[in-house]
Amino acid sequence: MKRRELICTEADLIQELPLARAYIKTQGFHTFLIACCTGPYGPTHDHLTLLDTVEHALAQMMEVSKSLLTRIQNERQAAGFAFDSQVNPQDDAFCRFFGTFVAADAAAARALVLTDKEPEVTGSFRQSWVRNIAENDQKTNAKTVLSELAAFLDFHQMHPDKERRIREPKELASCMTAFFRLLANGVKDIATDADFERHQTALESMHIDICGRSYTGFDFSAKSAENEEPGELLPILYTDVVGNKDYIEAGLRLARDVAGFDLAAGKNPKKINPVLFGQGSPGCGKTITAHAIGNYFLDYCRKRNVPARFLVIRRTDWASSYQNASANRLVEIFKEEVQNFPGVVGVYWPDIDTAFAARSSPGLRAEESNILGASFGIFDGTLIPKNGKWFLICDANYMNMDEATLSRISQDPYKILGPNTAEDFVEFMRDKKLTEFSDLLHLNDEEWHKIGQMCIDFQFSGRNVDNICQKIQVEIQDVEPPDDFYDADFETRRKILRDLAKPIDFPRLKAMLEGYKEFEKVASEDAEQERFNARVEEIVLNLSAQQAAAEMLRRSN
Repeated sequence: MKRRELICTEADLIQELPLARAYIKTQGFHTFLIACCTGPYGPTHDHLTLLDTVEHALAQMMEVSKSLLTRIQNERQAAGFAFDSQVNPQDDAFCRFFGTFVAADAAAARALVLTDKEPEVTGSFRQSWVRNIAENDQKTNAKTVLSELAAFLDFHQMHPDKERRIREPKELASCMTAFFRLLANGVKDIATDADFERHQTALESMHIDICGRSYTGFDFSAKSAENEEPGELLPILYTDVVGNKDYIEAGLRLARDVAGFDLAAGKNPKKINPVLFGQGSPGCGKTITAHAIGNYFLDYCRKRNVPARFLVIRRTDWASSYQNASANRLVEIFKEEVQNFPGVVGVYWPDIDTAFAARSSPGLRAEESNILGASFGIFDGTLIPKNGKWFLICDANYMNMDEATLSRISQDPYKILGPNTAEDFVEFMRDKKLTEFSDLLHLNDEEWHKIGQMCIDFQFSGRNVDNICQKIQVEIQDVEPPDDFYDADFETRRKILRDLAKPIDFPRLKAMLEGYKEFEKVASEDAEQERFNARVEEIVLNLSAQQAAAEMLRRSN
């Protein structure tokens, strides 16, 4: 059975954001926020970011509540949320509480970035107005949150202790962080009461991702959010990928070959090796390349009326004690969702080296290691037949695998390098990542080539350069907009920012690359190694926990 999901992306907020913006304007909250503590020249970038934070919070409150209620309606009579023939007021109340919780939690995290010191927050808001969230419509809730936030800020703005008053944007951000944490605590206290026990249980069985933040029920899953692979294909085309040419061509060819499987005959007229294995250091573009191949495969099959699906195998799909699933779940995925699917299938298994490293860990007992090892029958053709109906893309950061394992999966191996020439890096930066600001990058061809060569000399990965490009975009738009900016529509705001944007020249871009190499590259590499070790440790811990639980259950019976 496929794990249920509650996923909200930025694209899902497209209808709610204008409403949230209208509520902010109607309440006059934008002018109030700026008046709390203006910068030396009026509104600052921090004010704009905080307004955007509030806008997103209101939009998430509405969208997540609605999405969860829809999920309850669609699962009537099923084990989960709804046992009644239709949703009831308690269902609706729980959805509003959860929507408010994730919105407030995310807003607190965004506001915290702008602060110097994390505020100490204990307790929650009085439950009198928090409980009203269950009764009010979305417009009333949005306006109530805005008025309560304004009252909270105003109290601290006029605090009897002058040292505790809001004097600069960073203190304003700290105060807003405290407000949203108190709000999150308040709705969590109510929604985790025994009255909503059935809802809590159902919620905890779901994979929840709200605009990039993962949750286990009402708990933020920081580790999961940071380390987990996206469960859906990223919106990227193979033409967007720079470098990895041979690997991409092999993947596209494999996708076309599998699309030629004869569903009536149950076999493929072409003999293929269904496993494509790539090894490359972190940040070389393994993930986006695989997702690009997956999108190509689905589009290729769609145009030819070939039924197809593409699966992304995540660590929590098969090695998570949270789901009470073991490596048997991995077997189930390939047998049920690949072999038994009435069409052709592509699969992406990222960071497969973590699984093999876990398999050889002394933390796994022999019987557990056998369970995990049996799951790799896919590479031998013993789990499901290699009949040309499916293909698997798998990759590894490090070659932490024994020779027998490596020989099984690397019959068609590729070294994934990502951008690896000066021209590649120039294309990646100028023509892909910064194309929107190309006229503001005042470099000639010779200077661009020097920048590309610096990326080679500094041994930057594609991920390193992507981070640098984000810094460049932020610096270009690091401007103070005029007052009418806040009353303008989105396109007018973009034009204002465009007119005020600051160009980047060669000396500045060169300095940014040198600064990144000196301060951030080593830290990034250390973080990648720590992430790998943490994933292996998590897999070992989860599988061991499952085995121990199973043993206790067996003995109790």
